[in-house]
This record gives sequence, C-alpha cells and structure tokens, in this order.
Amino acid sequence: MIMVPDEVVKLEAVKKYLPADVSEVDGLFDSANTFAEFKEKTEKMFIEKHLKLNNWNISKTAESLGIQRSHLYNKIKKYNLEKQEN
Repeated sequence: MIMVPDEVVKLEAVKKYLPADVSEVDGLFDSANTFAEFKEKTEKMFIEKHLKLNNWNISKTAESLGIQRSHLYNKIKKYNLEKQEN
C-alpha cells in the first residue's frame, strides 16, 4: 500500500493492484469479521494460487514464496489445500 499516496487506503485503490477477477477478494472484504480472519483467508488464497502456478511443485512454490518447504507443508495442512484433479 506504499503505492497509494492517500493517508487512508480505500477499496478502489486496493483493486488497482489486484488481478482483473477480484470477485473472490471482494467476497473476503464482506465475509471476514476480523483482521486475523481476513489475513488467514487471503493467505490461503495466495498460497493456493502459487501452488497452482507451480503445478503443485512444493519446492518451487516454497522458493517462490521465500519460505521453507516444511513451513509450506504446514500451511497446506492448516488450510486443508488439495490438488484438484481435472
């Protein structure tokens, strides 16, 4: 949010830095009741996105996220993330 020159960061400013399809993120703003809940939900989405981008390669995903594989495995377990078969 350092890119936003205003003192108060508004939803419209955040949307500028998100992908075109922000329907899931819009839902998070409405569904999260606490900051902690919002952080957990966005973390789950972020990790899942990177897992998909790396074709569920744990080593590559952990490297792209800048975390250890064991930490990524813990997050996958915490958020009950599973690779979806097509």
